Amino acid sequence: TSQDAREGAEVRAVLGSPKPSYYPTYIRQKTTHSGQVQGDYKTYMDDKAELAGWKRYPRREQAQRPPQPNRDQERVTTRFRPLNAGATFTTRLFVHNLRPVELGALLWALDFGEETECHHQLGMARAFGYGSVSIKTTEGALTDVLGQALGFDDVVREAREAFTSYMEDRLCGEWASSAQIQDLLAMARPGGSHADDDLRHMSIGNGQRGSNEFQRAKNDNHQSYALMGPREGTPDQARVTRALLDERKGRMQPCVDAKRQEHEATLQAAEDEARRQQEAAEAERLRVEAEAERTRKLALSPLERQQERVVGMDDHALYELIRLAFGDGADAQGDDAVVLDGLATDPHAEREALRAALVAHERVQEWASDPVSACDALKIGEKKLHERLRALMPPAQVEDAPVVDVSGLPDDFAQWLLQGAEDQGKLREIAGRAQGADDWPAQARDRLLAEVEAVVSEMQKQRKKYKKKLKSWEPFLAKLKVWASV
Repeated sequence: TSQDAREGAEVRAVLGSPKPSYYPTYIRQKTTHSGQVQGDYKTYMDDKAELAGWKRYPRREQAQRPPQPNRDQERVTTRFRPLNAGATFTTRLFVHNLRPVELGALLWALDFGEETECHHQLGMARAFGYGSVSIKTTEGALTDVLGQALGFDDVVREAREAFTSYMEDRLCGEWASSAQIQDLLAMARPGGSHADDDLRHMSIGNGQRGSNEFQRAKNDNHQSYALMGPREGTPDQARVTRALLDERKGRMQPCVDAKRQEHEATLQAAEDEARRQQEAAEAERLRVEAEAERTRKLALSPLERQQERVVGMDDHALYELIRLAFGDGADAQGDDAVVLDGLATDPHAEREALRAALVAHERVQEWASDPVSACDALKIGEKKLHERLRALMPPAQVEDAPVVDVSGLPDDFAQWLLQGAEDQGKLREIAGRAQGADDWPAQARDRLLAEVEAVVSEMQKQRKKYKKKLKSWEPFLAKLKVWASV
C-alpha cells in the first residue's frame, strides 16, 4: 500500500526487448581485460557454450525521458505513466522455518547489506532510469520454532552477521571486497559511480553503412555491452565498464572455487612447512640423543661398555660372539678378529673387558655348568663348546665333557667318533659295522645314536632336498634304536 503514490505524465517510447540471438552479448566469450574476444566467437552451436551471466542497467541519478518515437514507429511505441519520484510503499513479508544465515541472505538481497544509496530497478524502462527503488526493513515480529517471541532487532543483527560470516568463510575472507560484490554495488549506486551523461545506448544506426554500433562491435571481434562508455574517467567509472566484462557477469562460483583452491594451497603449504619443521626438530632431537649416548658411552669403563653390549643378546648371538672373539684361531689372528663397538682406544683392554662381561653373563655360566643342555639348545657339538668355553674362562669353571667309553671299539673309528662325527658316509659305515655288537659301552651306543638322530633330523628339516636319502636313513635309525636299547 501507499499513501503518496501519484502517477506522472504519460511517457511514449520505443522499448527494445532482449535479443538472445546476439551471441556476442548473451554467450560467454573468452576475452581480454579490455573486452577483446580471443579467437572466434562462441555461438549457441558450440558444445561448450555458456550463458554469459546476468544483465543489469546502471542506476541513473534521475529518470531520463527517452527519445520520442516518430510516426513510422507508432506500432511499436509503448505508453506508460510512471509514478512520481518519492512514492513510498509498505508491505509485509512472511517467512517460515529460516535459519539465521538464510534470513541474513534475504535481508542482504533486499537492502544490499544496509547500503542505503543502492537501489533496485523494477518495471519497464529501467535503461532510462525508471523503476529505481530503495528497500528498507523497518519493523517486524519473529518467533522461534516453539512460538516464543524473539527480539526483532537482535535477530536481524545476528542474521546479517551469520550471512556475512558464511560468505566470507566461503571466499576466505574476501566476499565483501570481491569484484562481483563491489561491481554490483557500483551499478546500484547513482551518480557517484557514473555520470548520466556518460551512459548511452548503442545505436542500431540510420541504415547507412557502418552506423550500426552493434554490427561494428561484432565485426571488430569485440565483446558487446548493453551500453557504451564511460571510455575514461574515475576508478569508479572504470569499475562500471569492467563490470560488464565476462569474468564479472555475476559468476561467484569460479571465484569461490579459486579462493578455495588458493586457501587449500595455503593450508597445504603451511602443513608442509610444519611437517618440515617437525622433521627437522626430530632429526635434531635424534642427533642430540645420539651425541648424548656417544658421550655417555665414552664415559663408561671398558667393562661397563661390554656389559651393555652383551646384556640383550640371545643364545646364538652370544655363542657367535664367543666364537669370533675367543675361538677359531682368534689368538693367531690377533685383536683384529674381535668384533668391537668402535669406541675402544685400547683393543686389548676392550677384549679383556668383553671376556669379563661374557664370563659373568648368566647364560654363559649356565653353559659352563651344563654343557650337554647347552649343546642341545645351540645345536653344536660338545667338543666345540668345551673348547670355546675353556678359551673364554679358566678351565676350573667349565664342567668336564662327558667321557665316551671306547673300550671295545675298533681303533679306526673310535677316535673319529670322539672327535665328533661330521661325515655322513663314514657315520653310516661305522653305525652299520657297530649294529648288533654286544660289546659296545652304553655311552658309545648313545653317542653314536645321537649322531645318527642329528643327521636324520637335519634331513627332515630339508625333506625336499633329502627325500631319497631319508627313505634309507629313517629305517636305519629305527634299527639302531633297537640295538642301542639292548
